[in-house]
Amino acid sequence: MKTFIRQLLTTATFAAIMPAAAADIDAEALVQQLGSAEFHERETASATLEKLGYRARTAVRKAIASDDPEVRARTRKLWKKLRWAVVDDADGNVASLLRSIRRKKVTVDAWEQVIMQHGTPMVEFVLELRQERNLIVASQLGMITLLDRLDAMAIERELMPRISDRQHEILSLMDSLPTRNGSVTVAVNRLRLYALLGAVDRVERYGPDLWHHWRSEMIINEVAYCMMHATPQTDLWPAAGTSLYYQDDVEALCDTLYFYVVLGHKLRNPGIIAHLVDIAAPDGAHPASLEPIAEFLSNNHYTAALAALIEGTGDAPLLYLQALAGDDNDRQAFWSTIDEVADEEVECLRLAALLGGRDTPHMIDMLERVLALKPDQTVYDTRAAYSLARYCVTVADYGRAAGYYERIAGTEHPQRAIAGVTPADIKGRIKALRERPGNAEYTRLLVSANEARERQDGAAVISACREAIALQPKAEPAYILLFDACKSAYLVDELHAVGRQAITVTPDDSNGNLRAASITCDIMELEKSLAFADKAIRQAPEAPQCRLSRAFTLARLGRYDDAIKEFEHVLKSSTHYDYGQCYEGLGLVLAQRGDYRQAARNFEKALHYDGDPDYLLLWTYLCYRRSGFDSSARVRDYRECRQLGDDQWVSSLFAACLGEIKSEELLDAARKAPAPAIAAGQLCEAYFVLGQLHLASGKPAAARAAFKAAVATNITVFVEYIWALAELARPQ
Repeated sequence: MKTFIRQLLTTATFAAIMPAAAADIDAEALVQQLGSAEFHERETASATLEKLGYRARTAVRKAIASDDPEVRARTRKLWKKLRWAVVDDADGNVASLLRSIRRKKVTVDAWEQVIMQHGTPMVEFVLELRQERNLIVASQLGMITLLDRLDAMAIERELMPRISDRQHEILSLMDSLPTRNGSVTVAVNRLRLYALLGAVDRVERYGPDLWHHWRSEMIINEVAYCMMHATPQTDLWPAAGTSLYYQDDVEALCDTLYFYVVLGHKLRNPGIIAHLVDIAAPDGAHPASLEPIAEFLSNNHYTAALAALIEGTGDAPLLYLQALAGDDNDRQAFWSTIDEVADEEVECLRLAALLGGRDTPHMIDMLERVLALKPDQTVYDTRAAYSLARYCVTVADYGRAAGYYERIAGTEHPQRAIAGVTPADIKGRIKALRERPGNAEYTRLLVSANEARERQDGAAVISACREAIALQPKAEPAYILLFDACKSAYLVDELHAVGRQAITVTPDDSNGNLRAASITCDIMELEKSLAFADKAIRQAPEAPQCRLSRAFTLARLGRYDDAIKEFEHVLKSSTHYDYGQCYEGLGLVLAQRGDYRQAARNFEKALHYDGDPDYLLLWTYLCYRRSGFDSSARVRDYRECRQLGDDQWVSSLFAACLGEIKSEELLDAARKAPAPAIAAGQLCEAYFVLGQLHLASGKPAAARAAFKAAVATNITVFVEYIWALAELARPQ
């Protein structure tokens, strides 16, 4: 009896001190005590391990295979209770999720709520679900939700240690995930995790399928990063050749060929590209399916491979891309034969799309050719007329714009050809355009300004716009062109003056107020910007761009919580088209608020939706540095695969981050810009980057001086200017 009482007292003592000192209790030692010769010690250890819950889970699981039969028996009994105790579930959310899963009533929202709360430890819960046959679908949904929440830091620092001894299970679970489920982030993180687990074969196998569904360059990048470090790489290209050679569906063949062509370019293996085109031999493919491949080959000057790809097609857009990759003689020869090759409406429409932003006069000719070709009043005619009308509006040729809209109004069901356009909308535009005054010289000047913009001749744009404004001081298009030209050239004083004039002539509709909100945000008249954005939202409550404009203005005002709500509203109610801007905006807001960890996560998501890769990666890197995580290896991989090209300034920023050049060298590079205004912009970025690096290195005084220098450049349109202001406003 005394022994029994002493045992109860010992157990009670452990129970009494356990909550306060749980973190100090050695679970591994308690597991060893399960095999003690003393019964009361075994019982005490069992009771204490059970009360430790999730803190004892790992030690108990490891001991299930112990050589000691007593330890084995007790840990197996404990495991039935600790199996689901992956986190401190004080509020019962995990237990509630498990009940919903067993009742087949679990939702994505329920998974998201628990994973947002508890993070990567939930991977162990997901793997336990997979052990039960009837819960495998739930485990797949949990894994997809978890992958959507991860980023590089979470995968490397938090997830990998938890799955290092369960690699077979995690690989099997990821292999079972449907390609189309989840998001781009899920696809990218799936490949990243395969690579970290050394499953190069999975990266090769699933990479093309994931890209085919999601069409994000980041998926090809992840495959390239993996293959750069794979040893050996000998299996990649034979497998690619086999996949291309035995592909039956010709459209799928074109998708696969594009994937491998881009991958070969990123891996700096130009010799393989012509070989891939030769193996694929997509002779029966529709020219529109070949166009993305041809454009990539043209942009990167793979002329031999391009010639082999388009041989015998006689397709005008493909032949144009071939001419574009050549010299002036090639381009002149192409336009001399245009009447012979561009003889179908869809062909001319595709060529016009390629010419947009490259060659406006020829673009207009191709759209007019669509209208001239038979038969009349086709869907292609409607689309061409709509494009011509919109172009004419941008150059203030209102009479011609109205004429093109009238042509659309005379067709049947214009909304079939142009999404979101109704007959009533077309009639309203015609009426408004007919009431606007015309001026031939003003129109000529705007055409000239647009052509100068294509040539990237900022001075010519500004000159033509100023002449146009002198002719029609109340017309909006010239002001918008002039404002954009001043913004591109970082002419801050002129930008502010033009912006204040421009908002006096923007129309009082959702589009006009949206433009006014953007202009006033750029010139830091933020209360005005907010008022314009609010008005645009009232006029077009379903338009995501209006909400996004309001969110960015709120961020500049320092109203971070309100800005986050706006971005999240767009994410919930919009399509993937707006996701990149939302995640970038959320990242900036969180960074300016000082939450660098979550900022990095959102910047990575923005990268997955093909935002500006250079600056998103730069900001991600800086936020990781502020969070104590060095992502230099990924930056080097990116630089190696992406090939930054001629933008030496961006290369200098990355070099400074990687410690390859010193601070003064970066500032000297900034000052060498061809114009003082460009130099000021580069100095703003340089000082901002140096400030972040100083903070990451524990040099607050040097960081503060750098941020002050960034703000002193007065480049108010730059993210770095606003972010530097936020850093200076934060308590030291």
